[in-house]
Amino acid sequence: NDPRNAGQLLLWNEEGEEHSGKIYALAEDKNGYVWVGTEKGVLVYYKPWAIFSEEKPLATRPKVARNDGSNLADYLLENESITCIFVDGANRKWIGTKNSGAYLVSEDGLKTYQTFNKSNSPLPSNEITSIAVSPTTGEVFIGTTMGLVSFKGNATEGEAPADKIYAYPNPVRENFNGLISVLGMQSDSNVKITTISGKLVYETRSLGGMAQWDGRNMGGEKVKTGVYIVYVVSEDGSSTQTTKIMIVR
Repeated sequence: NDPRNAGQLLLWNEEGEEHSGKIYALAEDKNGYVWVGTEKGVLVYYKPWAIFSEEKPLATRPKVARNDGSNLADYLLENESITCIFVDGANRKWIGTKNSGAYLVSEDGLKTYQTFNKSNSPLPSNEITSIAVSPTTGEVFIGTTMGLVSFKGNATEGEAPADKIYAYPNPVRENFNGLISVLGMQSDSNVKITTISGKLVYETRSLGGMAQWDGRNMGGEKVKTGVYIVYVVSEDGSSTQTTKIMIVR
């Protein structure tokens, strides 16, 4: 009986003006925020429940600083038509567009980690139709109007509670130059890698349930042949786990 809830929900921006009537993508992230893809960029409902109580519930446009000394900022992908949005295990957003490929942005959308288009990647088309991320391996599948490609991502869904962590490749052979992945942990776990004698060589936080190591120590040098211990502690300290990585140089 409330007329504010009747008919189509309009998108109201910060100025109280209707932003867009064309919505191509919706995704709820791990904070409960709803991300909306339109033909004029990205909007976020930080209070999605407000659509039932406010006459003009606010759809915020994330502002990205230019970092050029001008103190100016631009709205996230404001000139792009957004075709799809996917939230990965680390709560980052994979955003597909109609004309300029795909973007991986931070949890809040204020930092762009990677861009994928025809000129810098194997994408066969810049028109993205869908994106999905494997919750167990982190592999990213990007659908385009000219076919499907995949990318080895670095974030998985966290385990709750984690049963057993594991690393791959393991052992790490002398001809391997990629990243070593540790999987199966809870989201945002603290990860420490030490020598068998306990000397710390690397420390990071997991992206969702996955962490990666380039096989180098804190000084950027490749570690020597040996067994290395991975210690994982959950964000709240309630769970600890270990595994081993054998490295052959």
